[in-house]
Amino acid sequence: MRLSVILVIMMTIIGIAIAQTDDEAQNAYETSDYEQAIMLYEAMVTNGTNDPAIYFNLGQAYSQTGELGHALLNYHRAQRLAPRDSDIAGRIANIRATRPDTYTDENGILEQIAQLSAFFSTAELEFLALGMWSIAWGMGIVFWRKIAWRKILQLPLLGMSIVTAFLLVMTISRIYLETARPLGVITAPFTDVLSGAGIDYFTMFTLSTGAETRILAQEGIWLKIGLPDGREGWIRINTIEGV
Repeated sequence: MRLSVILVIMMTIIGIAIAQTDDEAQNAYETSDYEQAIMLYEAMVTNGTNDPAIYFNLGQAYSQTGELGHALLNYHRAQRLAPRDSDIAGRIANIRATRPDTYTDENGILEQIAQLSAFFSTAELEFLALGMWSIAWGMGIVFWRKIAWRKILQLPLLGMSIVTAFLLVMTISRIYLETARPLGVITAPFTDVLSGAGIDYFTMFTLSTGAETRILAQEGIWLKIGLPDGREGWIRINTIEGV
């Protein structure tokens, strides 16, 4: 009983502290103290706050300071949690239209499959896939055990199985991309993309802040990246952040 009371008190205190920090950050933003707003919002994220509104506000603050890479990074983080928010999508489109590196749609098979599910967050997609799989499994059990129901359930079970398989493919594609090929955003003003993991390799091209890439591999302080147009190379780990 005492432990429950202590936990409730602690959660209440944490909630009050987060709300107060959010108010302070919003006030700093409204008074054009963007550096202070960034510091406060970043502190909230570091302390475990995972709220699309916080990421969006952080993106807004970075945008006001001209840090397009950090702004786009946080808009993407907000969109991952709130994929149907038109304001977030609009901010991402604006940065893509104004940054030095032009935007190209990803044309990989997995990326295109995952794009079909862009309307849903990963958590929503997992919930839908699990729910549909459970329903299909339940219908399958009834179909197997109740001979009299087989004719009635034949077409619905087939349709449910197809939908479930489609959802599972989209969910697995999304999870694979987010873990094995996560999206990254260049946050440094610019970074040279080298032919190998080290300064002894030659520079193939340069990316500017806000460029979006897939992170493919890591060797020490070097990351291998892949661009939508098929180009690949190595950059320093401190010039990019994963979404």
